[in-house]
Amino acid sequence: MSVSQLTKRVRRELTYLDYPAREWTVPRFMDGVPVLDVLVVGAGQSGLGIAFGLRLERIANFRIIDRCQRGFEGPWRNFARMERLRTPKEVTGIDFGVPSLTVRAWYEEKFGRRAWGRIDTVPREVWRSYLDWYRDVLDLPVENEVELMLIEPANGIFLAHLRRSEGIERVYARKIILATGFEGSGRWGAPKSLVAHLSADLYAHSADDIDFRKLAGKRIGILGAGASAFDNAALALEAGAARVDLCFRRSEMPRVNPLTWMNFAGMLGHFGDLTDLDRWRFMRHILEELPVPPTQDAYWRCREFENFAWHPDCGWSFIDEACGIARVQSSNRRFEFDFMIFASGVEADLSARPELALFFEQIALWRDRFTPPSGEESEALARYPYLGQAFEFTERHRGTAPFLRGLHNFTFGAMLSHGISGAAITGIKYGVRRLVNGIARDLFCEESATYYRDLLSYQTPSGHLCLARPALRDSRATNGGAVKAKVLSYAMRGCRLSRRFLLCESCFQPRDVFLETLVVFQQTLTGEEEDDGENGTPRSFTYPSLASSSATSRKERWPPFGARRLSRRDSFTSWGSISSPVIGQCCRSGRLRSTSARGHLD
Repeated sequence: MSVSQLTKRVRRELTYLDYPAREWTVPRFMDGVPVLDVLVVGAGQSGLGIAFGLRLERIANFRIIDRCQRGFEGPWRNFARMERLRTPKEVTGIDFGVPSLTVRAWYEEKFGRRAWGRIDTVPREVWRSYLDWYRDVLDLPVENEVELMLIEPANGIFLAHLRRSEGIERVYARKIILATGFEGSGRWGAPKSLVAHLSADLYAHSADDIDFRKLAGKRIGILGAGASAFDNAALALEAGAARVDLCFRRSEMPRVNPLTWMNFAGMLGHFGDLTDLDRWRFMRHILEELPVPPTQDAYWRCREFENFAWHPDCGWSFIDEACGIARVQSSNRRFEFDFMIFASGVEADLSARPELALFFEQIALWRDRFTPPSGEESEALARYPYLGQAFEFTERHRGTAPFLRGLHNFTFGAMLSHGISGAAITGIKYGVRRLVNGIARDLFCEESATYYRDLLSYQTPSGHLCLARPALRDSRATNGGAVKAKVLSYAMRGCRLSRRFLLCESCFQPRDVFLETLVVFQQTLTGEEEDDGENGTPRSFTYPSLASSSATSRKERWPPFGARRLSRRDSFTSWGSISSPVIGQCCRSGRLRSTSARGHLD
């Protein structure tokens, strides 16, 4: 099977999940303009997964935008410089449990099953290609090169200001989801205390767009000991840098990856349900005491070069510039660099987000809701936003900004509130579901009165209920002669009668018609005709058993063994038990079910 065949398979399988199919959200208008139910900002792996999740919940009135051109959403073709992902290849999440939509299914069809068995992690560029296929196979309506500039509260909803190539577009939305990755709750940036007096062409952050070809023949200094520090060092060395010195303040190289420990369902799915104290302690240890180490591949890429060195206990304390050279002072050494790269991570700072400029001061941070025990303080963690159960912002002062419950932060800033979720592949499986379920819950509960009024006015009759009695098909009907002829013909064929007769003459009929069929069958065998008795009392007839007989002649098989006197106007259940061959054939026809060994009909 090829990738094109896999695409068809995915689309076919999705039709199996098309229940309930009704699009149920209530249309809204503001100043005569339609209001979106959801605006998703960011079309990386999180944004794509959210869009698919909304579709599965039959929320169709949404848009998804991204400021980058197609194929460059997220970090994978921007500042992510590892050769392979750091997560296990078996990771799932945005597939929502559809096996054919997983990266493994796509990879095996693209490169073969043996190729999948030979890798431990997915190459970075391959993962980005998988996301491109994921977007196409689901036909997600991503709008590229559209940037969110400002969010403005407007009568309980939001007015989003979007910058497009042709100008500014203003869109109303009930919900806005910020799926903007690592920097979505703050900013990348070099420490201001170190670079305040330096020329901008002397340094860059590891998340910046760096032309490594220009670093050939230069002395490069890198501050940091995490995975991105080694990734950038490797690229500088491979580009021909004269020397690369990697400096970090810790006494030894990080070797333990705490994110690996977190990869179990309880932690990934229910971290957000812990107490504030537990969440604080977990994340303080993970984010501050156990930084993510470099991968083995990145480490060996650097160690292959003799002009690479790394220096523990070497945090930079001061930098000045002289004749285009950066002079760096650490606690025990001095360096001179032609260019510096700061791999110092992302800083949580909502004031740095232009889209939140009108109300960032009204958003609750962890320092507003939680006071850690003595000795466990962290100024960095205290600046993280304090989020609700569905990743929504909360109010710093209760009751002052109720609109915040419609603004959801699915970024790295959710780490302290919900663990690995908004900016990590490993937690996206649980985070996206929690977010989408919360969105659907809010959209439904906010319109409960509307749904109730709709229920009260609901007058559509059921398409499966017909109150009129169907015409009985017996020997007295217009085509009774033909039916009777068929019955007689079938009767002479023994135990195959019931199944064939029901399928050919009474298939999918109501119970009273089934009863009528048996009476007609009886009349055919006995030659009797139905006449009403005295006082309108119907005559009864004998239904012959179809049990096998020792008679050698087919005609001799049909005397009424165990005959029972039955009336056409008897209730269906009053017929009691009927011989096994009849019931067996009826059950195999799919119209009746047997409740006893003797075939009592229900």
